[in-house]
Amino acid sequence: MVLIAKFLILALTAAATPILRRDAVKVQDDITQKIAPQINTLSNDVQHFPASGLTGALAIHSDLQSLVTTVNDATADIKSTGSLDTLSGTTILVDIQSLMPTFLATLTQIGAEAPAWGDIQGGPALILSDLRSLKTALDNFANALTSSEPLLLKAGALAIKTQIDGGLELQSPPTPYRTIGRSLAIYVAHVV
Repeated sequence: MVLIAKFLILALTAAATPILRRDAVKVQDDITQKIAPQINTLSNDVQHFPASGLTGALAIHSDLQSLVTTVNDATADIKSTGSLDTLSGTTILVDIQSLMPTFLATLTQIGAEAPAWGDIQGGPALILSDLRSLKTALDNFANALTSSEPLLLKAGALAIKTQIDGGLELQSPPTPYRTIGRSLAIYVAHVV
């Protein structure tokens, strides 16, 4: 009887282990199959703005909203996964780090196009709201990731969070401009 109980405990432990691995794979898929393509779509739409005009602005708005939803879903998946093992944690950090150059370049490009957002009625308020929502979603994602990473990888997760925060830093200088991240100055005097 004792032998059967030990065998059942061993069998249940072995059966539960692949479930945790599948959850980590789901998080990896969220990053590589959902978030990465959306960042690329956003980058493409941002590169064609302001020539794309109002249609382009609405596409960027839609891209940002979709990205927020996807990041929120990925955050929920990270939380449901619980603690990651070193291999999965490392893979996830590498996947995220590979997205950072495109993501940060896209934010810089949005900054370069700030005057064009001012030419669209409600444009500055719209992009500011979208970027704030994205910042909140990405902060939640980074916090969940940091919590789930093994101790040896927490510093890597915090470094990614610092990069994200640097790219989406919201500041309120004493001018009619609000600065968001790298070189993004949007005229929002009517919003403030």
